Amino acid sequence: MEYDYRTERLHIHTATPEEVQNVLDFHERNKDYFEQYEAPRPEDYYTLLYQLKTLSAEAVSFTDNYFIRYYISPLEDTSSIIGTVSFKKYTHHDNSAMMLGYKIDHMMWRKGYAYEALSFLIPRIFLSGITYRLEALVAPDNQASIALLKKLGFSLLPEDNVVRSTQNGNVLHQLYFLES
Repeated sequence: MEYDYRTERLHIHTATPEEVQNVLDFHERNKDYFEQYEAPRPEDYYTLLYQLKTLSAEAVSFTDNYFIRYYISPLEDTSSIIGTVSFKKYTHHDNSAMMLGYKIDHMMWRKGYAYEALSFLIPRIFLSGITYRLEALVAPDNQASIALLKKLGFSLLPEDNVVRSTQNGNVLHQLYFLES
């Protein structure tokens, strides 16, 4: 996988320490939207220092293909972060796979940015040989995310529901998968 890509409308890239303020701004802007689906955050999550440490860890993980996070910016304003896409290795049923994660700024929903970024990155992760299978966990009420995954060719694995700890307590998530 490369560090930097461009699509018709997007700049998809790994973030550098110089971009830490833009990363923090993205998280703060979307706190109320993302936290309802995610595990509770550490107290210092919304600080420059925490985000700088995260960017540093992401750079190390990228080189060993354990965890890859891309930040998404519109081509007309590459300093503004409007989303992320991540791939994380894990073992599921004794098979190696990668968990797919994605977030789009709530002000950019329903503009096709997630589909554009994912439809660009997914073939590249498969062609890279890093993984043969992607999985994604989605809350059953997150209809937009379910529609996106289905459009990308993911299938529901109904017997593999997972309970995840979120800000709103434990929430059942459904498992979707895509194989190369």
